[in-house]
Amino acid sequence: MPSSFPPRPALLATALLLALSTPPAIAQDAGDAAGHAHDHDYEHGVTDLDALTVRANPIARTAEDLARPVAVLAGERLDEAKAGSIGETVSRLPGVQSSFFGAGVGRPIIRGLEGARVQVLSDGLAAGDVSTVSVDHAVSIEPFLATQIEVLKGPASLLYGNGAIGGAVNVVDGRIPEAATSRPLEGRAELRAGSVNDERTGMVRLDGTSASGRLVFHIDALHRETGDIDIPGYAESAVLRDAHGHDDHDHDHDHDHDEGDHQDARGTLPNSFVRTDSGALGLSWVGDRGFIGIGQSLFNTRYGVPGHVHAEDDHGHGHGHDHGHDHGEHEGDDHGGVHIVMDQRRTELRGGLDDLGPFQSLRARVAHTDYTHTEYEGAAVGTVFDNETVEGRLELAHRPLGGWEGAFGLQWSQRDFAAVGAEAFVPDSESRDAGLFWIGERDFGAASLELGLRHDRNAIDVAADAGPSRDFSTTSLSLASRWDLSPDVHVSFGLDRAQRSPTAEELYSSGLHVATQP
Repeated sequence: MPSSFPPRPALLATALLLALSTPPAIAQDAGDAAGHAHDHDYEHGVTDLDALTVRANPIARTAEDLARPVAVLAGERLDEAKAGSIGETVSRLPGVQSSFFGAGVGRPIIRGLEGARVQVLSDGLAAGDVSTVSVDHAVSIEPFLATQIEVLKGPASLLYGNGAIGGAVNVVDGRIPEAATSRPLEGRAELRAGSVNDERTGMVRLDGTSASGRLVFHIDALHRETGDIDIPGYAESAVLRDAHGHDDHDHDHDHDHDEGDHQDARGTLPNSFVRTDSGALGLSWVGDRGFIGIGQSLFNTRYGVPGHVHAEDDHGHGHGHDHGHDHGEHEGDDHGGVHIVMDQRRTELRGGLDDLGPFQSLRARVAHTDYTHTEYEGAAVGTVFDNETVEGRLELAHRPLGGWEGAFGLQWSQRDFAAVGAEAFVPDSESRDAGLFWIGERDFGAASLELGLRHDRNAIDVAADAGPSRDFSTTSLSLASRWDLSPDVHVSFGLDRAQRSPTAEELYSSGLHVATQP
């Protein structure tokens, strides 16, 4: 696993340079991600906006046309909602919350379901991280680089199989271009700062097309640094402070104590810093009827896990903290608290073809993800999680058959998981999944009907001393209808029968983990 980050000022300086040097003529407005405003009817004072197509659905539909509940963030709405984690970004949507285990962690919770029951996707493919293994593990998707985020509420097993029985969050970033840009060069840069944690975030994105109009490229980069979060009171509850013999009055004016514990820290949440670097390069060839492209991306983050002090506090890992919000020097693994370093490298290949006789379109994508997650307790390495995944997806949309417009889909994945260390509570495993599905839609005037069927085969292999290997077959059915009472009012009804096979973590986990200790 790479043990060092790129030079800290490099990505931020690049973002600043490109932001200042990009001519206004090619700067893309933030609202372009949601669709350009067109066809201004000045006589009637009406502005028509391009509709947002939900990419998580194989049939091209807007969120308003789908019978199943879908929420979409894009353009100015997305800019206003963007936060340091995908969970916090979507948490303001109705029925959606975020898990919280420090500022570096935030996984979506949809209608009360989370973890292995909610799938987080990067433009239709799984993130490839280990965020479902424990609640203090972050998702390896950067929301600041997204152009559109789609939240599928309710069972999405029909579309994305195991892990989406509670819903799915699809992050569209456009890192592999599928069409030529409207200008030879388009760009966007953003700088943000926050006072509550001394946040500094810089992001830059460039998209361009060659003179021939066939080669299209994408480049993006992001750098974020935050210190510990300012809070109005104590970091721990009065019960815990009393249990450790701390007197509230003893520390009213002493915020820089170094007793070794942090239960009496006041005014600052110790060990809540975050530092993230992310970037990607994509290149596509675009023809008259389709495209093919390849992309390479990286995601590297380091964040503290607040509140974690082992019962055996005499390991020599001091828990003193500097409350001056200066966590910019985390080049080594010398932080006193529990902190996590994640490194992910991802390669994707995507292609599409339109107008194939009886079929409207063919979309294929495959991704290889190499992910390493290291947990530090002070300067010592506690546990290392390695996760290598290969996932592919094929969608074939057909023209109306008997009045039904729909799509066939095939999805498969292989995951090699390994954990080494004192808290390796999950044995090494190899998981293989394969699913076949069909989804269709038919209009009946003011009403529409959606049907779907999916069957999956899942197998998990482990060493003999860890337990028996297992395999499962699951079948999911879906029915949804929508009735438009008026242009502004509609009624939707949905009925799902969804099955989910357990993950390797659910089948074989055994032992304590720092995130689950009191």
